[in-house]
Amino acid sequence: QDSLGVVVPPQRGADVDPSVLADLGAAAGLRRRVRFVHRSAGGNDRQRSVDPYGVVFHAGRWYLVGHDHLRADVRTFRLDRLRDVTTTGERFTAPDGFDAVAHLVRSLAEVPYGWDVEVVLHVDAGAARRLVAPTIGTIEPHPDGVLLRVGAESPQSAARHLVMMGVPFTVVGPDEVREALRDLAAEALRAADGPPADGPPPSL
Repeated sequence: QDSLGVVVPPQRGADVDPSVLADLGAAAGLRRRVRFVHRSAGGNDRQRSVDPYGVVFHAGRWYLVGHDHLRADVRTFRLDRLRDVTTTGERFTAPDGFDAVAHLVRSLAEVPYGWDVEVVLHVDAGAARRLVAPTIGTIEPHPDGVLLRVGAESPQSAARHLVMMGVPFTVVGPDEVREALRDLAAEALRAADGPPADGPPPSL
């Protein structure tokens, strides 16, 4: 099983110490447990002990995927939030067939947002997969096409992204997304009509 993975073309992202990247990649390949201090998004530091299953580059950032002994579960960690990384002599066995890239993509898609949106896309599954990256949302079969579940920061942002997809769709919920779509449609109609003319309309 490979210990390194790339899921998008490399691009400049957050700076990562090359020695940290090399050490974690080696530890994953040799199946050696690592310890490090992880800084959360809220700025809190905490010591972690992790069995590294793989190191993955995605959307400009490097991530470590592995079994976190503090949480007793598989977790992902941004490498630019790690410090004091050390490799221990403790060995581990990774789960058979574990795919670090697939786990990262799936976990990023499940990051909680303020709004959970469900939409039926009236296209086949192949077209839906071309439109929706795995890190954006999940799709499943539906009698009228596919059901898309996606997180959004606001109903307005969800409405804009749905319209930009350029395919027929029906909103399942929430109602706030329907209202945002109505507002967006009204705004488009006003733009199409142009600004009101000055003065009274011409006589016929």
